[in-house]
Amino acid sequence: MKRDDFSRQTVKNALWASARATRIEEFKSKMQGLKDLDEEAYDWLVQKPPSQWSRNKEPESYVHDVYKVHSYLKVYENTIQGVTMPELWPKCNLPPPLPPVYENRPGRPQKIRKRGSDEPPAPHATKLKRYQRRKDGASQTTPNASTSEISTRTSQATPNAAFSTPQSSHNVASRPGKLHVRKPP
Repeated sequence: MKRDDFSRQTVKNALWASARATRIEEFKSKMQGLKDLDEEAYDWLVQKPPSQWSRNKEPESYVHDVYKVHSYLKVYENTIQGVTMPELWPKCNLPPPLPPVYENRPGRPQKIRKRGSDEPPAPHATKLKRYQRRKDGASQTTPNASTSEISTRTSQATPNAAFSTPQSSHNVASRPGKLHVRKPP
């Protein structure tokens, strides 16, 4: 019987379903379904050995030997154990290695890192630079400005700025020689 004789769609689908079967139980059930549909098609298919028309390639033949378990075990059978303490290192008569030469990196320098709460503050961060301004907000340009026009301000906010009151005229002493600022309560 020729393959052209199986023109019916159901027999053709059953034939390909049995050919696509990957497990033995599935293959047997699909072949039984083909036998129930058409006895001649079943007899024709049984005459052909399944190794010719089914998936006869084994998946192991597609995998390279490098990826197999025996290759992995062969590679790692002789491992080198690390030496835990420097006292166990072999002694060497060569001079110790020098650190690499430091070169300034191009570009803008990095910002100073934020210190943790348990670290001491930076040594120069507590010093506040002070400058004098006039009442109109411009900085003092002449040394002969009258003391009543000058108020003292700081260039950086103090750590307790949230608890301090804004500076007013009663905080600045009115002595002409020195400027004193009272600390907030």
